[in-house]
Formats: sequence, C-alpha cells, structure tokens
Amino acid sequence: MEFRILGPLEARTRNTSLSLGGTKQRAVLAQLLLRAGEVVSCERLVDGLWPTPPETATKAVQVHVSQLRKALAPHVAIHTRARGYVLEVAAEDFDLSWFERLRAEGMEAREAGDLGAAASHLHAALALWRGEPLAEFAFEPFVAVEAPRLEELRLATLEERIDIDLDLGRHGGLVSELESLVATNPLRERVRGQLMLALYRSGRQAAALECYREARRLLVEELGIEPGPALQRLERSILVQEPELELAAATAPQPSPSPAASAPAQQPPLEVRKTVTTIFCDVTGSTSLGEVRDPELMRRVMSRYFDEMRAALEGHGGTVEKFIGDAVMAVFGTPVLHEDDALRALRAALEMRDRLAVLNDELEESFGVRLEIRIGVCTGEVVAGDPTRAETFVTGDSVIVAQRLEAAAEPGEILVAESTHRLARDAVRAEPLEPLVLKGKAEPVRAYRLLALDSAGLGRPRLRSPMVGRGRESRLLQDAFARAVQGRTCHLFTVLGPAGVGKSRLLSEGIAEIGGRARVLTGSCLSYGEGITFRPIAEIVAQAFGEDDPRAGIEAAVGGADAAVVAERVTSIIGRDGSGGTPEEAFWAIRRLFEALAREQPLVVVFDDVNWAEPTLLDLIEHVADWVRDAALLVVCTARPELLDERGSWSGGKHNATSIFLEPLTAPETARLARNLLGSGELHTDLAARIERAAGGNPLFVEEMVALLLEEDLIRIDDGCWSASGELRELPVPPSIQVLLAARLDLLPREERQVLERAAVEGQRFRRSAVERLSEESPARIADALGALVRKELVRPAGDDELRFRHLLIRDAAYEALPKQLRGDLHERLARWLDEREEENELVGYHLEQAARYRSELGRADRELTEEAAARLSEAGRRSLAHGDGPAAVNLLERAVALPASTESRALERLLELAAALKDTGRLGRSGELLEDVVRRSAAAGDIRLELHALIERSFLRIYTGEGDVREFHKLADRAAGVFAGLGDDPGSSQAANLRAHAHFVECRIAAMESALNEALVYAERSGDRRRVLFLLTALGRAALVGPTPAVAAVDRCQSLKEQGGGDRALEAVLSSILAYLVAMQGRFDDARELAAQSHAILEESGLMVLHGGSRTYSGAVELLAGNPAAAERELRAGLATLEAIGEKGNLSTVAAYLAEALAAQEQDEEAFAYTSLSELASSEADVTSHVAWRAARASIRARAGDFGEAERLAREAVSKAAGTDYLNLHGDALSRLADVLRLAGRENEAAAAALEAVALYEAKGNVVAARRLAVTALAGG
Repeated sequence: MEFRILGPLEARTRNTSLSLGGTKQRAVLAQLLLRAGEVVSCERLVDGLWPTPPETATKAVQVHVSQLRKALAPHVAIHTRARGYVLEVAAEDFDLSWFERLRAEGMEAREAGDLGAAASHLHAALALWRGEPLAEFAFEPFVAVEAPRLEELRLATLEERIDIDLDLGRHGGLVSELESLVATNPLRERVRGQLMLALYRSGRQAAALECYREARRLLVEELGIEPGPALQRLERSILVQEPELELAAATAPQPSPSPAASAPAQQPPLEVRKTVTTIFCDVTGSTSLGEVRDPELMRRVMSRYFDEMRAALEGHGGTVEKFIGDAVMAVFGTPVLHEDDALRALRAALEMRDRLAVLNDELEESFGVRLEIRIGVCTGEVVAGDPTRAETFVTGDSVIVAQRLEAAAEPGEILVAESTHRLARDAVRAEPLEPLVLKGKAEPVRAYRLLALDSAGLGRPRLRSPMVGRGRESRLLQDAFARAVQGRTCHLFTVLGPAGVGKSRLLSEGIAEIGGRARVLTGSCLSYGEGITFRPIAEIVAQAFGEDDPRAGIEAAVGGADAAVVAERVTSIIGRDGSGGTPEEAFWAIRRLFEALAREQPLVVVFDDVNWAEPTLLDLIEHVADWVRDAALLVVCTARPELLDERGSWSGGKHNATSIFLEPLTAPETARLARNLLGSGELHTDLAARIERAAGGNPLFVEEMVALLLEEDLIRIDDGCWSASGELRELPVPPSIQVLLAARLDLLPREERQVLERAAVEGQRFRRSAVERLSEESPARIADALGALVRKELVRPAGDDELRFRHLLIRDAAYEALPKQLRGDLHERLARWLDEREEENELVGYHLEQAARYRSELGRADRELTEEAAARLSEAGRRSLAHGDGPAAVNLLERAVALPASTESRALERLLELAAALKDTGRLGRSGELLEDVVRRSAAAGDIRLELHALIERSFLRIYTGEGDVREFHKLADRAAGVFAGLGDDPGSSQAANLRAHAHFVECRIAAMESALNEALVYAERSGDRRRVLFLLTALGRAALVGPTPAVAAVDRCQSLKEQGGGDRALEAVLSSILAYLVAMQGRFDDARELAAQSHAILEESGLMVLHGGSRTYSGAVELLAGNPAAAERELRAGLATLEAIGEKGNLSTVAAYLAEALAAQEQDEEAFAYTSLSELASSEADVTSHVAWRAARASIRARAGDFGEAERLAREAVSKAAGTDYLNLHGDALSRLADVLRLAGRENEAAAAALEAVALYEAKGNVVAARRLAVTALAGG
C-alpha cells in the first residue's frame, strides 16, 4: 500500500487507486498520515474537521475510521489506542516520509562535501511533489496549520537545492527558475539573494542590482522594513565585484543544463533507428503518355493524381517523402511511430487504388487519359532524421525493397513484403507469391499480393486460453455493477494497463458473467481518422436502435416533452441530419438517453481505448458519471496509462468511481497461460522461465511468443512436455510486439525518451548516476524525466540509485532506437565511468566490446579500443574460471577471441585460454580443435613459448580423453621446464611441473605427484596466477586422499587447503567431495553425505562438468564403504552420464569400474560385466587406477560364476598393478577382491592372508571402516 499526500491525497495498491470516501473521511486519513506512527487523539481529529463540532462529531470520526479500516485492509491497519488512533506506515510507502529521508540524505551529503550526491537527493525529493498538498481540504480547520508547514518545508528544500546547484556552477540554468520563484514569493529574501547571485555569475551585474532594488522597494512598501543584513552584504559585494562571489577554480561550472523549471538547452539533431513501413507507387505507362501529350495537359493530370494519392496516404497517417517524376514515396512511422503503421500503410495502398479508379473516370472524361499504378510496401528498420526539425528523410534497406517490389508488380497490383504481411496478416487478405528475385538482393524475397482488408480478423487471437490470473479484478467489476444496480446510480469503472495486459479480455469475461442481467452497449475510440470524436457514441446508438435513422427509437426510449429535443441532439452528435448545438446540450442529451435506457433495465456502457479519445469525449464520460441519477448505469472504460498524462484527475473525487491497474501476470500464471495456449502437455521449466522472462507477464506477449515458437518449429513436445527443438539461445521477439513497444516509446517527450535510451545502454537494471553521466541534462531534469517514466509504468525504482525497466522488451525497444554510432559512443562513456568506479572487468569489457563492435560495423574500426575490450574480457574470463564459473568464463573468452587481436601472439594466447576453459566445462572436442590450431600457428610463427604452452594444454586434454602416452607427457614436461626456465616464464614452469604431476597421478605414484604439485605451486604463486594456484590446491587435496597420508592427517590437510583458497567455491566443492570420502573412512557417513551433496550442488551450478562428473566417484565410494551399493549405483550412474555427455574418458573409466563394483555387490553380474568392459575400453595404457578397478570388479563377477581360474588371474593382475603404487586404498581394494575370490574357491587360508595384508594397508591409510570389516573376515578365515 502506497500513500501520497504531496499533492492530491491517494492510497494505492499494486493494481488499484483506492476509493477513500467523502471529504471528511479523507480528511481523517490525511490527519493520521501527517502524524503517521503517532497517536492522534479523537479530540484532535474532531477539532481538525469542524470549527464548531456537532454533537455527533466523535461518533462520526469513529464511523470514518471504521470505513477507512475496511478500505485499507488488509494492507494497512489503523490501531485504536486509549487516547485515539495510530496509523502505522512504512517510510518507503509514504511520500512525505520518503521526501524527508531524501532531504536528510541530501543535507548529509552536502555536509560531507559530496555536492553531486546532495543535488541528486534533493532533486529526487522535490520530484515527489505532485501539486499543492491538502488543497482538497482547504476549508477544514487542520489545514490552516499543516498546509503552510508543508509548503515551508518544500520551499526550504528548494532553497537548499538551489544553493547546491549554485555551488556546482549551474547558475546559468537557474535564472529563469529563480525568476519564477521570486515572482511567487516576492518577500522571501533567500530566494531573492540566490537570484542576484545567479544573475551576477551569468555576467548580468546590472540585473542583479536591479533585483536588489526591487526587493528593497517591496519590503519597505509592504512591511516597512529594510532588507536583511545578508541581502545588504550581497548587494555591496556585487557592487564592488568581490572575487569571493565567483566560483572557486576547483568548482568549475558543470555541463548540466538547467533544472526542471528552466528552459531546455539547445539540443543537437536527433537521429533515431525505428521500424517503419514504406510505400512506393508508380504510374505505369506515364512515360509514353508524356511523349504523346502536351506537357501542360500532363501536368494537370499528374497534379490531380498526386492530390488524390497524397490524400489517401496522409489520411491514414503517412508522411509523403517525395514525388519523383510519376512515382510517390511515403513512410508510415515518421515522425511518430504507431503500432499499426503496417496496417495503415496497407489501408492507404488499397485506398490509393480505389481513388484512382474514381479519378480515372474524371480524367478520361476531361482529358481522355486513364492511369494505372503498381505499389510496393515493405516494413523494416531505418534511420530517420529529427522530426522536431522536420527532418523526416529515412534510409534503410526496406526502402529499397519497397521500390523493388513496386517495380516487380503488375499494373493494379499491390505487392507486400513478408515483414509487412506478418504485422498485418490478421486484418488483410493476401496470397503468397513465389519468392521474387529482386535487383540488389542476394536471396529471393518472399512477398504477398494484397487483395483486400479483413477487419473481422483484427484482434482475433490465434491461440486460445481461459482467462488467467484476473480473479480479483473480475470481482471488482462485478461489485461495481452490483453497486450501480442496488443504488440505482452511475458507477465509473476504469481498467488501466499497457497494451496486451488483458484489459479487453477482462471486460469480455466480466460482461459475459453479467449476462442477461443488463443491456451492454460498446463503443471503441480510434487512434486516427476524421470525425472520430463521437464515433463511440455512434456505435452505441447503432447497437441500441439499429443502423437506420435512430430518431424514432430515441424518442420512444426517452419519452416526455423533451424526447424530440434529445433525439435531435443525439442524431446531430453522431453525424445524422440535425441542427447541432453546444457541447453542454450534447452532453445533456446523451446523459438523458443513457438514463432512459438504464431505467428500463440495468445498462453497461463500454468505452474501449479511451486513451485515444478526444478531450470532448472524455468530458462527456465524466459528465455522465457525475450527473446520471435514479438509473442503474455502469460506465466501463479501458485505457493505457497514457490517459493519466492527458487527464491526471480521471475519476478522481467521484463518489462512485473505481480505477484498477492491471499488473503483469506472475511467473506461475504466465506458465499456466503458455500451457493453455499450447493446448496440451506440460512446459519444461527452462522454457517456462524463458517465456516468463521474455514476456514479462504480459498475456499478449505470451500469446504472440508461443504462436511464433510454434510457427517457426522452435519448440516440440516429447513425452507430454514442451521444450526447445534445438539450441534456442534467445526467444525470438514477435515483430508485432516490437512495433507495439516502439510506438509507445515514440510518443514520449524528447527528454524522457533520451533518458530512457541512455538508461537502456546499461541494461534492464540501471543507475540514475550512470544516466547522469551519459546525459547532457542536469540531474534535476533527469530526476524529473525518471519520475515521469515511473508514473508511466515504464521503469520502477529498485534501490537508492537503481531503477529497472518494468519489462526487458521495453529496454530493448529503447536501446534499438539509438543509432549505432551513438550506441557505441554511449557504451564507451559508460565503460569509462564504470572503470572510474573500479567496477568489474566483465562490465567494463562488455561496454567496450559493444563500442568496438558498433564502430567496426560503421566502418570506423578502433584498434586500440578493440584491444582494450578484448583484454578486459580475457581478464574477466580468467577471473570467472578461477572462481569456478566455467560457463561465464567460456562466454567471456569466446567474445574476447571474436574481437580482432592487435598481434598474432595475443590472438593465440586468447585461443589458448579459451581452449582451457572449454576443457574444464566439458566441451572437449572444441577444445581439441582450438589447441591443434594454436600448436600449428605458433609453430609456424616460431613462437616456442606459446607452442609449448599449447602442447602442455593438449596433453592435459589427452589425459581427460584417455589418449596419449604417459611417457610422452614426461618428455614434454622435461623439455618445457628447461625452455621456460630459460625464458623466466613462471606460468610455463608451473604448467610443466603440473603436467609431470598429472603423469605421476595416472601412474599412481602419488608421492612423486605431490612433490611435482608443490613445485608447480611455487611457480604459480610467484606469477600471481590465482586460477592455476586454485587448480593446484585441488590436485594436492586429491593427492592427500589417494596417497599414503593417513585419513585424519589428510582431513587436516584438506581443511588447510580450503583456507589457502580464500573461500573459492569451486575449490571448496572439490575438497568437500574429497573430505566426504575421508570422513567416511572414519565411519562418519552422515557428515560424508552432507559434504558430497554440497559439492555436487556447487559444481553443477558452476558448470565445471569434468569435475562434477568425476566427483561422483567419491560419493559412490562413500556409499560402497557404507555398505549401500544401491545408493552407490545412483551416484555413479549420474557421474557416468555427465562424463559420457562430454566425451571425457580419464574419469569415465574409473567411474565405470566403480559402477561395476556397485552392481556386482547387488549381484547384477551381467550389467556389471558390461561396465567393466566399458572401463577397459576407456582406460589408457598407463591408467593404473582404472585397470586395477575394472579387473577387481570383473574378478568378483567371474568368481561368483564359478570361473575361479579366470577370477584369480584378474585379481592377481589387479594386485600386481596396485603393488607398484602408493595408492593404499587401491592396493587394499585389489587384495580384498583377491581374498573374496580365494574364499569362494574354498582356499580359506590364502584368502585370510590376502585379507590381512589388505587390512594392514587400510590401517596405514586410516580407512577404519574397510579395515574393521575385512579384519572380521580375515579372522573368520584364519
């Protein structure tokens, strides 16, 4: 609930401006608000309402409070206290409290010396004032004290703001504002002094002194006093031109134009990108006519022709750009866009053809000439000149296509581009043509032959759904109807909301629910045309009395002595024969007609789209709402929010009026609507979220998007669930929605539009301070514009300095209107501002990237800017990778690579970084392709350093994919170490040692691995490469797990490594999965499972798929150790699926082997054997872990099948391979499987010996659980 008192009193919820009752009741609320949070005694309320209270005053106050409680519930409560009442309102929900907070923050900022912030806060505070507060209560006693207090508070704040603006050097723009302020407050000395100072600093010393003399004259004449000491001192200082009056050098005048009250600065020409529809029309055969006819005669023929064509075009809102010979070019959408420009153009084209048919009869009779025309129509993006300077010339490919279509048309034909047809297809009949080969177009162009209009199809939905999410609003409409009927009165019900939000659907459903209980008449307001003021009334009269002369029907309905006069006035209004009359007479007649019809039976009169209504019609509607008596009449209006710009007081102060604002649908409601439109099946959560995000809860947007997705086969249904058909990175925006939003923005005043466009450069969320940096306007003007944009429901506050577009598509429409050159300049300016604020490289890089891209597209490539953008993106990518955000890293590095590099070396370095990120996120194939490219190109360039870096990275990839020879890895590591040492390349030396460590890990030589990792870590820390440091800390954790370090010590080691990582999430995730296995060895299975779950969640979110899939080995091992093979199976299957999806084999072979063990433990031997085969195939020759694991699992399977010879062979091979390693658990597991095989073969003593050997290894590792379990078996066998 939001309360506003700084202007007309208002209480609003998200959807509705509440009706607060009569003047006395509203005055009670005003008094409670003025003392919000305090107890206001009943006596004080009474004294504030009546100069001489009546006996029933206390009771009346109690009734008013009771009614207010009902009106405000459940949002806000009025509490009864012993002495009176208290209204609790949050500061952010009350404009006066918000004003006082902003004022205080502004004063604090001034005290701190931050004048810019101080000015912004005070400008924002003053922007909250919407008019004179408490004016509606002018005759209530409490206003005599409160109104002057509020006005003084406003003026004092205004004076503070002006002082700050003067300190900031904005004196030039303040003069006109101060002159206006002095005129309304002539005896206020502080304002007078501010005007004197502003005039003096503007070089107008004489005017400043005259200002003082005028102040002195008024003070002496009106009050009999001299000006105060401060004003006198200022006059003396101006007379002697004291230097102190000038701004300090450090406070140079800022390039901010004047505040809101002053005149705007001269603006540069404004070019915009917009989507318009172009018509080309040519007379066929006119050239030959010109050759055989007299030129004067031809001029008269063509003049008549051009007059008719111009009338048709301009009648539908087109701008005739030029007449060239006998060709006509016109544009729909400049200077102002309309959402139906495409349809207007097609209507105009058909009218041009119809007019020519009539004109030809005249031309043939007068001149013996008949003309034929052909027309081409195309819609597309153009750059248009500044409409405020009459620069309507447009350029763009669509203009050329329109001309080419005209040239391809046959005489009498109208050819329409697909882009135009898509926007108007529901309202026209057209037949598709074979794609046309047009001059200058590389690909054939799809086009249609226009046949006729089809008005019946306009607005008809292509997909259907029950109404979703408007239950409360529908009940409000029903309640309004019930009140009108029960009270036999008129109730005005207004439904406000942006286009597509569901206003018409709400009315349709609501009126259907009213059913036969009322007569319903509807009239629609048109956006353009002649004689449209009372067109809705004409439609209503036609519905009530038929299309023929309604005079007799009106007289019969009205009855009485004045029936004929009413009929005469009404028929005159709607364009029938009549004598006319004044507006007052017209209003009286319409009201009498509505009253008469409503007395027969309840009447519902609907006025649709009253935002298009002429002021006279709006006056008529309000007249009817105010004066209808003794008749059950519900007047329903639908309107876009723009209505309130033209008629801010709409329905305000009326006893029986309700206004509701339709908010967007919620996310669940949006998903339900999309499902309904699709007809059957569920919606995949990702697709539902993307539709909701793109449509922003607008039902029309949802409908159009779903229709487009179906038409373009971008979604499909599988197993009852709708999902994207392929890789659908962004949902396409239907052209109809694009033009709808663009047209809305095109209606904004220039200043508001420019602020909106600059806000769009930062994104859906933006900062006011950023807009100030990108704008030439003053903070005051920007604050005013943002306030207006908030009121127009285009943006909404999102924090102290933050706002957000109400809809992503609004942001996109504003952004796309900017010419590319200006976009690029604004992006660079924003990047510099962000850099000054030390924002993240990702943001700075993004805006530099956009600036570079737009300049390149316009043939103005800036190599330095491009290189800087790539460097910022690369750094941000490295940072994201270091923090475990793999997908973000890939995105940033791909964009860096896409920008032209200044040198081949830098290009290859960025490709190398990208390849590493692709490897970590599981895109192994693409990573391999890039690495091969870098190896080849660096070798060709003779860059041994880069070549070795690429070869090492390729070796890591081959370890992942199970390829390569571990001996070759050692050779490469040794060679690279020598080269990098000679070059002083610490990152290279670190990578060489890291490769050696990985080769040792494959061989299960863990102590050697740990030694190499520590060497790599020294180099990585010395080079400051955080990503590499974190990777090495992860590897050291893995060494602590699999190596000889006892489990308790290994836990401490991993905790220490976590601390070294400084809270890095990816490192903590991997170490948590390792710790899960370590604590499981000690029997702490609940702790182990919790650690494993945390690890999986972080790794999946981070997109590090190799680590995520591999970590399932540890969680599977936890469950095997816990004696829960079914749970182990689930974990290991999940890991296997992840690794198979990305083609990784290094971890996959191990996961498959452990999965075989889990299945074997459940005696699912056939499937278990298959997974041992998968592990065998995926294992590289040197992969000791996998070779031991799959042999051990297969040995168990063969033993259970009775093939003891094969089983023993496999088990002993596993033991032999593990015996040469210091991987104690692996060696113990192999011996444990051998013991199982021997026991099944009946060789108990040998089994016990193998088991005891395994127990010793488990105990050395600290694997308490495995040791105890196996010890029992060993003792039983021994």
